[in-house]
Amino acid sequence: MDALTQMTVFAKVVEHSSFSEAARALGIAKSTASKHVTELERSLGVRLLHRTTRRLVLTESGRALYSKCAGLLAQAEEAMRAATETQQQPRGLLRVHAPASFGRLYLSPLLADFLARQPGVDLELLYVDHLVDIVRERIDVSVQLSQPADNTLTIRRLGTSRRFVCAAPGYLAKHGEPRTPEELETHSCLVLTHGGAPVPWRLKGPGGQISVKVSGRVRTSNSEALMALMLEGVGLGYPPAFAAMTSIREGRLVPVLPAWSDETLPIFLAYPPGQGQTPRVRAFLDFLIERLGQDAQWTPEVTPPSAAAPSGRAGNAARGSPRRRRRRGETPSPRG
Repeated sequence: MDALTQMTVFAKVVEHSSFSEAARALGIAKSTASKHVTELERSLGVRLLHRTTRRLVLTESGRALYSKCAGLLAQAEEAMRAATETQQQPRGLLRVHAPASFGRLYLSPLLADFLARQPGVDLELLYVDHLVDIVRERIDVSVQLSQPADNTLTIRRLGTSRRFVCAAPGYLAKHGEPRTPEELETHSCLVLTHGGAPVPWRLKGPGGQISVKVSGRVRTSNSEALMALMLEGVGLGYPPAFAAMTSIREGRLVPVLPAWSDETLPIFLAYPPGQGQTPRVRAFLDFLIERLGQDAQWTPEVTPPSAAAPSGRAGNAARGSPRRRRRRGETPSPRG
């Protein structure tokens, strides 16, 4: 049997977690699909799948093979598609993934313009903070806030952002302001999780780069939920500049530990190999680079409202911040 056919059937079985569904998708008999996988196992001399009456479970060898062949098959499919699309206008469904806050704040406001430019393209948006399997979930373009773990993906750099340790003025008035990174361990911090594990706070400052193990009463994988709780004074947060800078300028958040930040928060556009050659994906990548590919908007010089002339609500927040009161020699009064 042809090895490429066997790997194609194996990948479909893994994607569908079922021989029956994979056979239906490929237009072959279930027995044929099972025979292809059995022959692949025999030729490799390893078991790829544990078969039970209820489910299929990948072995370690199966996971290793799938991670390779899924990318190769996707690349082959896209290469064939690209061969027929290179002279065509962008068309078809474009599946886009982005972290929730990034998607809402930066992608969505631009999409009407993109759709007007590309009337043949439809969009499916997946705005979630948890990690996604780009190949398996058939994502065409994914916004990533770190170097993708899957080294088979193609990436284009969109920009480099930074993080700030921030809190609402009310929280600082009640609990005080940390003066060193070590003091963060005594504060209530809002903890972002990825894959169920807390994301450590890595800060860069006068003493080099350190990792602070923070804790608090709230853990969530949703960055927008943490922003909302931080604005309500529940605890300290460590948001990226693109999510926090408007609230900082309005005085609803105050940066703390100004000498310490994370200045290595890269923003990448990731996509499966060969995908960038299809007209719809290439048009979207070029559009995002054109509209968002300027580092100045990701690494702003944020001036807290306390350094500006007080006016309106932001001015009241600046006058009432614990930092300003300590500067005048006043003692912050607790607020509930």
